[in-house]
Parts: sequence; structure tokens; C-alpha cells
Amino acid sequence: MEPKIYHIKKGKTDFRPREPFWPHWAVGFEFEAVFHPSCWFSSEDVGGDDDRDDWLKLTGMTAFFSWNDHNAGMFAFRPTDAEGVMAVTGYTNDRKGNRTVGRKSILFKEVEVGQRFYGKGMLNATWPITADSIDYFLDTPAGTWSASHRFDIPFLPLYRQIGTYWGGKNNSPGPYGGAAPWDASLELAFNWIN
Repeated sequence: MEPKIYHIKKGKTDFRPREPFWPHWAVGFEFEAVFHPSCWFSSEDVGGDDDRDDWLKLTGMTAFFSWNDHNAGMFAFRPTDAEGVMAVTGYTNDRKGNRTVGRKSILFKEVEVGQRFYGKGMLNATWPITADSIDYFLDTPAGTWSASHRFDIPFLPLYRQIGTYWGGKNNSPGPYGGAAPWDASLELAFNWIN
């Protein structure tokens, strides 16, 4: 996998470069990533705004013929209260846009900024044309993490890569609102699994 450096400007939500829009027939995806120190921010940095706890989207796959944030399996991240430590988890949106995050016993795995980690999302099919779930796997310097979420394969099982996205809903009082509080960057390599 060939890594790229993704950048985001203060006040924006989409990282650059943008991911390709081309459809893929795939059964999953894998990636390697490194968070740069600029990705971590404290509660004080955003004026105590509770939107800091929103999950930011790292990468994944979404049904090609669907609305954004629908029928998608991805990994998401957010800063923890420990300086320089990020939480990473599996994050699934169903056809209606409802989400499942992490797993009941362990919601996420922690990764320090500067550490390289690996992730994979695989569709788990019990019938050749339908998937029952998407299985998530993370391998980090601190250990491994896995989860399985319900996932309905679309009628035409073509997917596109989910773009790296900083933001959630601006639904808490405070100045943050979900856009990048400053310029930030991360390293990401993505690969389809066919």
C-alpha cells in the first residue's frame, strides 16, 4: 500500500486529496495510517464544546449508489483526554443512516499520534450475494481490536472509498461545531480487497 499525506485546513471538514469516486466490486478494504500530532486536540482547545466527542471519519467503503453516510462501513477516530492519544473504532451506517459504533465490551482501541496502525473491514457473507455483517479488525502497537456489525449488502454490490472527514453534527453549544480547529494532517494508505 502506498501512503499519502492528507491535509485539512482550519474550519474545513474534508481532507485533501479527495478519494477517487470510481466504483469497485469488493468484499472489503484495508488500510495503514499514522495520525500526525496536529490531529489531537483537547477539550480546552475547543472551548469545552461536547462536539469534540463526535467521531471523525478515517476511511472505509460505502455503497456506490447510496446517499452519503448510508450503507457504509468505515473506521472513525477522535481524540481522547490523554494528550496525543486517539481513539479508533469500527463505525457502520445502515441504509437509513443509523449508526453502530465499536462493540459493547470495548468501544475503541487507543493509538498514539505518530504510531503506525493497520485496519481491515471485511464483508461476511452467508450467501454469495448478501452480507450479514462487516467484520472490523485493528492491529496497533498497543494490541488488536475487533468488532462485527450488521451490514446489508446493496442490490448492486459496488462500493466507493469513503473520504477522510473531520466533523460530526454541530449539536452542542460552543465554538467548535465539528470543523477542524486548525490545520492538520495524517498519513493514510488504502487498498481494496476483492
